[in-house]
Amino acid sequence: MRVHAAYQKDGRIVAIAEIVEDGDERLAVRLLPDDEHEVVEVEVPREFDDKPFAELVERFRVRSGPEGPTLTPR
Repeated sequence: MRVHAAYQKDGRIVAIAEIVEDGDERLAVRLLPDDEHEVVEVEVPREFDDKPFAELVERFRVRSGPEGPTLTPR
């Protein structure tokens, strides 16, 4: 599952919105960045696909790397 994640500079996630694909269309609530938060599109580890977003916020943070942003355990 791919999601948009809004996060603070330290990687702490503050909001997640699921990206849903229907054929060629992508349906999503798009989170918008502001002065304190960045927004990225990331892949959720498969074993967490059925977990509530609140649990993802508690368990993961966003980390930037050479291959782009990823979710990593806190």
